[in-house]
Amino acid sequence: MKTYLELVNQVLVAMRESEVSDVTQNNYTKMVGKFVNDAKQQCEDANNWEANLESITLGTIAGIANISLTGYGQRGTIDTVVETTNNNYLRVVSRRRMRDISRGSTTTGILSEYANQGVDPVGDSVITVYPLPVSGQEVEVTGWFRQADLVSNGDTMRIPHRCVVELAIALAVRERGEVSGQMSQEYFEIAKRTLSDAIAYDAAKNDGEDTWYVEGVEKDQWNNNTRGW
Repeated sequence: MKTYLELVNQVLVAMRESEVSDVTQNNYTKMVGKFVNDAKQQCEDANNWEANLESITLGTIAGIANISLTGYGQRGTIDTVVETTNNNYLRVVSRRRMRDISRGSTTTGILSEYANQGVDPVGDSVITVYPLPVSGQEVEVTGWFRQADLVSNGDTMRIPHRCVVELAIALAVRERGEVSGQMSQEYFEIAKRTLSDAIAYDAAKNDGEDTWYVEGVEKDQWNNNTRGW
């Protein structure tokens, strides 16, 4: 994995600038650092990268339906939610469906459904579960959680670096006007092809993710809303 400093230096070299030992060395390197983070975010948003797949275990509060994904902000795309005590996969439902089944309900028990429920006061994503949890229950949330912005020289980026560097170069060229006679449009085309190739390679490594098994029967590209459970 490439560090923030390595990424910035790759962009600087492409811009015919000298490498630096600190991302914040001057105003230009700070700007290049911003381009790197902007490019990282755009590339992360373009695909559910294998490198960002993560499982987090969250505790529940007895009688409280809402569960915050503390520390993960709004950067996640949820794949599955499992109640770990009973190894029970929760079915995703709409917020409207969740309001209908939980309105006025005091039912507790094995969690069976969840819905995305916006964000909490500090900006972390929230899911709502049904029925209400009891003491000691935990849920395992698996999904693709995008990284926060890179800040320090040694911060490492998880997703493929090439597509990020090429897009950051394109952003830098657009700001400058041109490099070696090449206009920013050409660099954006290079960045687009590089990102497309990276996504294709990532997808090829995970082509089995679209195959679902329900009661012993294989289902290709099963309805994403039910996950076959």
